[in-house]
Amino acid sequence: MIRLASTTVKRKEENFCQSPTCNILALVGTSMSFLKPNGTRFHFHTETFLGIGTNSIVLLDGSHAIKIPKVQDLTFMLEEHRENQEYVNDVNRGMLESKKVIYLRVGRCDEIVKCINILKDNI
Repeated sequence: MIRLASTTVKRKEENFCQSPTCNILALVGTSMSFLKPNGTRFHFHTETFLGIGTNSIVLLDGSHAIKIPKVQDLTFMLEEHRENQEYVNDVNRGMLESKKVIYLRVGRCDEIVKCINILKDNI
């Protein structure tokens, strides 16, 4: 049972979760996995993450938020879906590159979260 107006999600374990994280888990599915830029798998139910968008995922790394491209793991994907998902993965990587350019262009601004560092594969 998912009620998006509230934060209640009934999970397989028959427990109720009141956090926004549970809504994300319900929407993307616990079996879907993504890849970190280093190639390791990222699972929503085992990682500390802050949010997910159309093109990126924000993870908590110590006291910093790190934005990475949303790249779906293709390992167990059916061949007929793989080419399309590879394209989506490439688009998501490109969108992160565009966001890097925006952060560099804007610089420090009181209305925008402070960007500490822009690396090759994350912000």
